[in-house]
Amino acid sequence: ANDAKTAVTADRLYLTPYRLQCHGYVKSIGCTLGSGGGTKLRMGLYAVNVNGTVGALLAETANLTPGAGDKIGSITPMLLPSGWYYTAFVCDGTPSASMRNIGSITPGPLGASMGGFLCENTYTYKSIAGWSALPTTPDSLSVASMAGSPRVYLEAV
Repeated sequence: ANDAKTAVTADRLYLTPYRLQCHGYVKSIGCTLGSGGGTKLRMGLYAVNVNGTVGALLAETANLTPGAGDKIGSITPMLLPSGWYYTAFVCDGTPSASMRNIGSITPGPLGASMGGFLCENTYTYKSIAGWSALPTTPDSLSVASMAGSPRVYLEAV
């Protein structure tokens, strides 16, 4: 269900495959929190490398204050072609967040499975304690079930 919530782990960078169905200008990145927790959260958008892994940081919001409700952060408006991206979410606290609806997810950038690394029901993550910004190119990522991934969305101009 779209209103299901997941507990967020503090200082964990969640990177979730995101398919943009058609090209367009994007002006902001958002999420919905069910509760507060922490003093700052940040969201972003990453490119996908040719091998399906997380690529370079394309955009990120400024720090937002966690609290129940929609959290929307502005980015410099950018034209994105249709295709695959990774959305990013990190918070220094443990709020609850709306989670991805697994039933609506299509196979990831490399199809349903590619050596077990990336499939339709996984996201990648990394602990980034003491963060002040999103890493430009995340590495040393772990894989987990999409059921625990915060739902991050893009807003068009």
